[in-house]
Amino acid sequence: MKTKHYFIACCLVMVLPLQAATFRCQNVNLEVYCDDKSCSVSEQGDFTPMDISFSDDGSISACAYAGCYEGAGLVTKDNRYVSIIGQDLVFLPNTEDKPITKDVLILLDKKDAIALVKLGNFAHPMHCK
Repeated sequence: MKTKHYFIACCLVMVLPLQAATFRCQNVNLEVYCDDKSCSVSEQGDFTPMDISFSDDGSISACAYAGCYEGAGLVTKDNRYVSIIGQDLVFLPNTEDKPITKDVLILLDKKDAIALVKLGNFAHPMHCK
């Protein structure tokens, strides 16, 4: 009888879709803005934090100021780390004649719940949940 239960359990695991792990990160303490010559830092209270949600299947929503960059990226992951490279994420709401796009790089340490995020000219350390 136990064998039958194990067989049923195995079949269910194979049929049920695996749910992607999701993460939400913010840069509440500082904002780092870089150009090709230098970086500048704004401290807490002098900027609006970026809010990034992503999953280990590659979906990304990176919100800053007036809207969000939406899209998906290429994922590399193991038991501790997740990296996502997203190219041409589209800014919404779009108020221009053609889409506004940016690339994003996300490196997450799941153990420490800390991510490093590069989006356009922003380069942030972030705390994640």
